[in-house]
Amino acid sequence: MKNKVLIPTDGSDHANDAVKYVIAASHKRNPIRVVLLNVQPEIEDWQTHGLGHKITLKHLRTRAHDATAVARASLDRARIPYKFSIGFGDPAEVIVRTAKNAHCDSIVLGTRGVGRFVDATLGSVAYKVVHLAQIPVTLVK
Repeated sequence: MKNKVLIPTDGSDHANDAVKYVIAASHKRNPIRVVLLNVQPEIEDWQTHGLGHKITLKHLRTRAHDATAVARASLDRARIPYKFSIGFGDPAEVIVRTAKNAHCDSIVLGTRGVGRFVDATLGSVAYKVVHLAQIPVTLVK
């Protein structure tokens, strides 16, 4: 595992398994840095009619913090430094863009592991990330 890793998390057990994987794979001689990412839906003006945009944004940020509480606590206990980031939009596109902008060496992503055919037909985030990313992607099942 290289030095800078992006871990997207939605707070699910699968996403937390990806955090555990990174912690287990980290080495004290070669410390890693983590970008912990939560992606929320983009706020559309037609949904709020321009009103309540700030309140909606605050609510989504709170959801992101709540969803990543377990992952952040795990990284803190393991003493692995991380930067927490919240993105808005299509999850796979935000994940790949964030990894590129943060100069990450790899992406470690939890997945339900339901199989390639189902992933392709349902448009799984993991499946899309694998195809969009220009860096190694590790899927943790």
